[in-house]
Amino acid sequence: GSTRVMERALEHAQTVFTSQSPPGRKQVLLMLTSSKLSDEEKLKAVRSTMDLGVQTFGVTVRKLSTRMPDDLAAAGQMKTLVSVVHDDHVIDLQLGDVEKKVLMAICDRT
Repeated sequence: GSTRVMERALEHAQTVFTSQSPPGRKQVLLMLTSSKLSDEEKLKAVRSTMDLGVQTFGVTVRKLSTRMPDDLAAAGQMKTLVSVVHDDHVIDLQLGDVEKKVLMAICDRT
């Protein structure tokens, strides 16, 4: 399920950060999900291996403009997986806003 996909992605990110990232390069991980993940503790364990030096941010994506209980649960769970400044490192967006508010801001060359 979605937990296994996120777990594999985190494991791959860990490999990149520990063996393929040039020294001194800023290490940032952006996690996106559209639902609550089923095994939060397993993901916390994998993610915690990156605590030193990796800034982790999370985006929860919802279909509707109104936040449904499942959306709130996913956002709350994401706060447990990101870096220490939990409220500043998680954003909850409607699907149509992801490109403008996340991708374009990250890719802004200025």
